[in-house]
Amino acid sequence: MTLPLLLASALAVTAPDGAAVCRVTPPDLGADARLETTNMPGGVAWRIRYDGTGPRTVAREEWTFDFGKDLRCWPVSHAQGEYVPRTLSAIASLKPNRRGTAECPLVVEGDGWTAALGDAAVTDYARLRFASGERPGQLKAVLEGPASFTAPFVTPWRYVHVAKDCVALANAQPAFLDALNAPSRIADTTDAPAWTSRSATTSSTSSSTPAGTVPSARATR
Repeated sequence: MTLPLLLASALAVTAPDGAAVCRVTPPDLGADARLETTNMPGGVAWRIRYDGTGPRTVAREEWTFDFGKDLRCWPVSHAQGEYVPRTLSAIASLKPNRRGTAECPLVVEGDGWTAALGDAAVTDYARLRFASGERPGQLKAVLEGPASFTAPFVTPWRYVHVAKDCVALANAQPAFLDALNAPSRIADTTDAPAWTSRSATTSSTSSSTPAGTVPSARATR
């Protein structure tokens, strides 16, 4: 589905049982931008398609998520941080890194549903982060930095994925994200692919890995 990207447009997200989850309002990004949406099992995803040609820079892309209540969520401000339950409005007090914003994905708990908010297929574009909105019960999605590209161009997907509880959400997330991300360009993604041969050597003398070995790796998108 393709919709004109207008400030008045909004996406209504519902839980599997039909309960209201949130309304997502897009920013106003110009006349040559179109909002593309796709309905998926358990959620909705959307992205912006820029028509025309030539270089562009997007400094801000502030989506608003209105949940109607100051719900509990599980934010973290940086990689490998500690997940502590907070309210949506308490994200503003997150620290130390990128103070006041949370990483993707952000899990939000409602009455009879649990949702994950995030992005997918992020290539040559700034990452998405979440900040507290203008009032309790609101979130604002912000870019980690300016995004520069050459049109025509499509942004990464933004999504809201909903399930009845956190267990169902965790079990459904891999398939949900696989449907949004591009297929892996690495043919061998087994636990011990051939390109992690133990005969490989490391060129860094400061590495903690013994010379002559490479730790096993798992390819990720």
